[in-house]
Amino acid sequence: MTRREALWRLAAGSALGMFPGLVTAAFGAQQRQPVETPFQRVNVLFHGLSVIEFGAGEVHVYFPAGSGRAYLAGTWMQETTLAQGTKYRLSGVMTGPRPVLSSIDPERNAVFRRRAVKTDDSFCTLVFPFPDFVTPLRPLHKRHGKNFFTGSPRPIIEPKSIPQVTAFTYVHPDRTTPIEFLPANWTPVVEEGIVNLHVWDATVKTPRPDASLQAFAQMAKMIDAPQLGLNPVYDKIKLPRPNKDPVVEGLSCQEEWTLAERTGDPEGCAKHSRYHPKDDSGLDCLSIILY
Repeated sequence: MTRREALWRLAAGSALGMFPGLVTAAFGAQQRQPVETPFQRVNVLFHGLSVIEFGAGEVHVYFPAGSGRAYLAGTWMQETTLAQGTKYRLSGVMTGPRPVLSSIDPERNAVFRRRAVKTDDSFCTLVFPFPDFVTPLRPLHKRHGKNFFTGSPRPIIEPKSIPQVTAFTYVHPDRTTPIEFLPANWTPVVEEGIVNLHVWDATVKTPRPDASLQAFAQMAKMIDAPQLGLNPVYDKIKLPRPNKDPVVEGLSCQEEWTLAERTGDPEGCAKHSRYHPKDDSGLDCLSIILY
């Protein structure tokens, strides 16, 4: 068992069932290294529904507002609740040039042309520098050749898969500025030179298909695309397992779970672990990227 897995098991017993914060300050004593430890990279993991807009000089992230959803940010199992109507900004990493389209890989992400976002319809706004890498995780592949989306607008390229988690990675620390996600009360945890920040707009319970479709419709409305919909073939899905060896350095397979899975007390990601994702849940973990 790795150090990360041991810590996760210790924390999970007392935190999994809590909502909306899901965790308490008690976990502060379980930090794995002092925050002053130099870091080499930062991973930001987006879980749930979100609109990720690559603007001219930075990235803005928006969440569709809705009842029964948890809006959280922080270290895994130590997340705190985000405040409605607040703007959060990541500092402590250097921004590079705006990524080219191919580096975002529209065949493995839901990438649409930039369009106006109704920011007043977003629960809150998150601001990030341009990442060095954008990585789709836990992909859901096309079924029977059916596209994921109906209506208009169409994606820039019809994706062959869409991720359940989207990762931003930064590999150039800004030594002149502390790593913070203000005004969130987040104390970064550094392990082996890597910091992970998890961001959530998700349901704690397994989402019903109708609730997921309603949440997606809110997100489509937020980007002024009321005709955009999910293909009904994906109304009821069984999510793919997390990768037991994640492709993002510094990430454990547990950190690809949905919030509903995390609160369901799974044992782990091994092949024979007690892990039974339902096949009647809605698609409630999808990032739409505006480029």
